[in-house]
Amino acid sequence: MVQFFNTPTITTRNRALEHRARLLLGGAAERRPAASILNYSATELMLLTLGLIGYGHFGAFLHVLGKRYLPGATLMVYAPERAPDGELFFTLEEVAACDAVILAIPISAYKATLGQIHQHLSARSVVLDIATVKQHTIDLLEATSPSVSFISMHPMFGPESYSQRNGDVDGFRVVITGHNLASSTYDAFRNGLIAAGFTIIETTAAAHDRDLAETLFLTHYIGQIVAPGGFKRSGLDTVSF
Repeated sequence: MVQFFNTPTITTRNRALEHRARLLLGGAAERRPAASILNYSATELMLLTLGLIGYGHFGAFLHVLGKRYLPGATLMVYAPERAPDGELFFTLEEVAACDAVILAIPISAYKATLGQIHQHLSARSVVLDIATVKQHTIDLLEATSPSVSFISMHPMFGPESYSQRNGDVDGFRVVITGHNLASSTYDAFRNGLIAAGFTIIETTAAAHDRDLAETLFLTHYIGQIVAPGGFKRSGLDTVSF
């Protein structure tokens, strides 16, 4: 059964944890059979295989976060514009067989991509939907047959804000709009994000999309209008300029 969140709630971390960034692919990480990413202990999480489909602006940023928070995991990336090299880039079939499969692709590509990877997923693999618009993607995930394990969420930050904060993720928001995982499994995933410093917001896909249309999309729209003007910061700027 798919779990939806009827009332928006916010959970903040209890204490900050600092993580030292290490090269993800520098060591010989053990390749584990595909299994639920969220049923592992903290030690075992270091040995996961993470499949990243898409290596654009945000996909490359997820690579950075992966190296920082799961330094012992093996990252495997599929990007149609990159030839497989057996080190970072792999075939779609290989990436789809990972423990966790993150879809860092345009929303328009979701339906076709789910159709391509479905037969290569393990019965216990977890698909992470991180698209900006949630109702459409969660509908696609629900309609996948046979069903796949998934969690649908929207990280409310990107490489620019990460850089501006010098890598401090304290308070960065992750909106979760639904999943079909066991309660204990979901709680482990949510608590792991909280321990890293992220703030978790649980709401419905419809509420998320409505609120986003009234806030983030408006901000981006105005930004696209203002950007061609060539405005630059000065010594008299307010903090919010």
